[in-house]
Amino acid sequence: MYFIRILMVFYWIFKSISDVLAWDIMPNNNSLNVFVKNQLFDSEGSTIIGLIPGNGSQAIEIVDLILTSKHFKRPYSIIMDIFEENCFNYPKEKFTDAIFVLENMEAMQTFIRDFRTDIWIWTWNIFFIIIESATRSVLNLETVLHKLWTECDLINYTVVILNDLWNIELVTYNPFIKRIKRFTVESTRDVIFTNKIENLQGYQLKVGLFKVHPVEKVGNTSCHGSLGCVVMDVLLKQLNATVKFINPPKLRDTFRQIKERQVDLTFNELFVIDPAFLHHCPYPLKIMEIVALVKKSKELPLFLRVFFIFDIMVWSLLSSLAIIGILIKYVIKYKINFKRQSIGGKIFLASFLFCFFFFSNTFHGGIIGAIVAPKYYNNLDTVSDLVRSGLPLYTEPNWKSFINGKLLNQTVNSSYVTIARDLRYLENNRIYAVTGDYAETFLNNKKYPRMREEYHELKDKIGSALLTLFAKARSPFKESIKNIQLSLVSRGIHNTFGKAPIKFVPPKKQVVTLTLLHLEMPFLLLLVGHTVSFCVFMLEIIWKKFGKTSNL
Repeated sequence: MYFIRILMVFYWIFKSISDVLAWDIMPNNNSLNVFVKNQLFDSEGSTIIGLIPGNGSQAIEIVDLILTSKHFKRPYSIIMDIFEENCFNYPKEKFTDAIFVLENMEAMQTFIRDFRTDIWIWTWNIFFIIIESATRSVLNLETVLHKLWTECDLINYTVVILNDLWNIELVTYNPFIKRIKRFTVESTRDVIFTNKIENLQGYQLKVGLFKVHPVEKVGNTSCHGSLGCVVMDVLLKQLNATVKFINPPKLRDTFRQIKERQVDLTFNELFVIDPAFLHHCPYPLKIMEIVALVKKSKELPLFLRVFFIFDIMVWSLLSSLAIIGILIKYVIKYKINFKRQSIGGKIFLASFLFCFFFFSNTFHGGIIGAIVAPKYYNNLDTVSDLVRSGLPLYTEPNWKSFINGKLLNQTVNSSYVTIARDLRYLENNRIYAVTGDYAETFLNNKKYPRMREEYHELKDKIGSALLTLFAKARSPFKESIKNIQLSLVSRGIHNTFGKAPIKFVPPKKQVVTLTLLHLEMPFLLLLVGHTVSFCVFMLEIIWKKFGKTSNL
């Protein structure tokens, strides 16, 4: 192989010298020179062009003629043996143009076979130079060019036909209207490489769509309820296209449809599970959080709810005040024979009456609150709680890659449809992994009011992932979808779509356990009152002890 390549290099050297000397007398040099000038000329010489000759001496000769043209002044790279090796082994250079020199139309079939999985070639402007006249080929030109779209997703190309090396004809094909257009070498690049997707003229795009939240309704030509449906509606109007839905049996099959080329696009909002999926992603929608829906704990009995009116510190202080009050009353009445009508006694009585009045009213209000909004046993609120519970976590199999690693041993494979059905049927002895948007809609849906009573959302998030739409890796529509999504972001629709400003089900008021932060002022007043009364009381005792008065 290396010996053959060395011979090719020497052949190019001698051939180039002869071609330069014979350039002015070659019968087709004028047409080829004009082609190079109009199609390959770059005044700045900043873009790289790739030259890929096929097998055969004639293909190499054409490459030589292009390189020796006085109008060819661009950096270039020649790639040999590209049709003999795997297409992913060649260097991924940032070509803006690529020229494939093929012996005949049959060689186009080889190109289609070898490049149908290449993810880079769609970014190039491609010239297929066919040496043998297309009229001599047994293959139908339109059929071969249509395969470039159906199997390689290529539309940004031009076929350059050398008719007996006598004149050059340029051919383009629009797969959306199935029309061939012919140009001369004098035509400019702007005319030849027109935007073929600007108007699809009713072309029917095959769209994979599975009806699952947030998609609420699917018609024959439209869908409603999700941001993806909005993007699809704008795209169809922008491109003047129609749609044909191909519904997969399961949500996870939507991406399989894209990979197997069964559909052009999918407008279900899906997670990017593998970095390789990014080639199919026009533009990310958002980062979606994964949450767990868990069964609510049982309701506490009424006599236990009373103890949650105050926290343990407040209950302790109230008990201490009551004990201190009883002890002081006992000392005053039985030990020192202190008269109740004294100033100190009145202050003590007033402070304890204030304490009794304030806390008795607070306690009565707390009882009413405990009846209206009952308390529950401890809910599962953290990932650690879920791990300790050992309950099964039902989730989509593909979601395991971005769910908290502590929960992987508890995961059970399920489908989004099955999870939604089990939630509606109150199969609440399990944990369900759903998206944050789904949980918000589910718990506030007026069609299922019991859901809020039976389930609650775990406070800890159990995962997050990139949410996006998908298209074929070389789809020409990815740029349009990206621009539409950026437009939605700039108008604020991106973050607020599908979230109603008023909840369907009004939230229940939660009972707040009173703590020292809530009762700081009453306790300060009691402390001041007790301090003052204690000081006055001590003065009265001292006064009585020294006999300064006989009537306290």
